[in-house]
Amino acid sequence: MLRPLVLFLVPLMAVAAPVPKNELKAKIESKFGKMVDPKADSTFELDNDALKITLTAKEDRRFGYTTSDGQGDAKRFDHTPRVEFARTGDFDLRVRVNASLATDAETVEGKKAMHIGGGVKLVTSDGSLYWCGMVRIVSRAEVRTGFRSGSPGTWSNDFRDAIAHKKLDPDLTTAWLRVVRKGESLTCAASKDGDEWVTLEEYPRGASDGRVDLALYAEHCSSKAHTVTLDQFSIEKPKK
Repeated sequence: MLRPLVLFLVPLMAVAAPVPKNELKAKIESKFGKMVDPKADSTFELDNDALKITLTAKEDRRFGYTTSDGQGDAKRFDHTPRVEFARTGDFDLRVRVNASLATDAETVEGKKAMHIGGGVKLVTSDGSLYWCGMVRIVSRAEVRTGFRSGSPGTWSNDFRDAIAHKKLDPDLTTAWLRVVRKGESLTCAASKDGDEWVTLEEYPRGASDGRVDLALYAEHCSSKAHTVTLDQFSIEKPKK
């Protein structure tokens, strides 16, 4: 006697397919700008309107100068993963930065040493660099702005470097940053809530020509992996 064959239909679980790399790249560059990853080891992701940049567990994902020969021959380096875009004319750029440190602090020569951050960089055609960034450093939070000047692409050996620090709530992991250009002037500001702004630095003749190159960047100096989130990004004409 033949027994009836009973078929059990098992429903397939719907699994969301990952966004193809080319599609993700197009979406990020459409919303933010061209992706740049100097060390080719960081990860860029989109979460609704937020850009998440994950830095691997390696030190020196930052920007600055290095002296290789001990004779003052300072050379520019920029290891920060970032998105870049150009602008002409006046603008009011705003972005929120979230930078949460790993819970276990590192120790270097008996001292705690770890930081993570992100923000806005601006480079003029003559090579002058301005930046406004939020930094989390093991036990405190700061907002930093800075200026470095030099020849295009090198920041020159004979550079000047000015950094302004403003301490924030030590437990703060999020800060709003703002860079406003009006004519030749540049103004950097920060906020804890995105409504009330505190001016950090003003450069009356910061941008003397038409075009400037901007970037939203992530950085850390750590042997642990970190993710910097950049969201609520906007760039508009300044209100009069």
